[in-house]
Amino acid sequence: MAKIPVEINKEYEIRISSLGSSGEGVGRMEGFTVFVQGALPGELVRVRIGEVKKSYASGRLLKVLEAS
Repeated sequence: MAKIPVEINKEYEIRISSLGSSGEGVGRMEGFTVFVQGALPGELVRVRIGEVKKSYASGRLLKVLEAS
C-alpha cells in the first residue's frame, strides 16, 4: 500500500482543483485526495488535516494563500 502523505493535525499548502459533490474544495497532496470545506477551485490554501482515511483526507481551511 502506498504511503499516505498527510497526517492528522498537521498543516499543508494545497492547490484546490475542483469541487466535490457536497460543494467542498478538492485538492491533491502527492496524488492523495484532500477535501477542504469552503475552498474554491484555483485557490492555494493552508489546511489543517482533521481526518485521514485509506483513500482520502479532509481538512479545515485555515487561510487562502492565493485567491482564485
